[in-house]
Amino acid sequence: GIQHPFYYVSQSKDGKIYVRKRKVPLANTESDNIKVHGTEGEAHIKPSVQTEPPKEQEEKKPDVLSITNQELIAKFVNFIEKQTESKNPDPPVKEVETKENVQFIENVKKQLPPRIPRRRVRIMK
Repeated sequence: GIQHPFYYVSQSKDGKIYVRKRKVPLANTESDNIKVHGTEGEAHIKPSVQTEPPKEQEEKKPDVLSITNQELIAKFVNFIEKQTESKNPDPPVKEVETKENVQFIENVKKQLPPRIPRRRVRIMK
């Protein structure tokens, strides 16, 4: 998957998702290109060329981050929907299933003999 240069995203065994900031930013080719500056000679020869590309990259960087954030949000939404989603979303199907379940429980109760409650015996000390 795509790793975020400034944050760790991890998932625990119980399904919780944790996001924490990296102490040292992840070294990517994109971040290296942004951080690496030309030599002084190049800066004196072509100042306009040196200053313009980083501005373009700075403008592109929020777009990339916003896209990854949108993807993360979409994943969170899908994850939550899967957890809360019922197997049969149609109300008539749900009603039929609940009726079947109630009938099944009643039939089982009829078939099982009523249990005699056990007498509680207290141990006197």
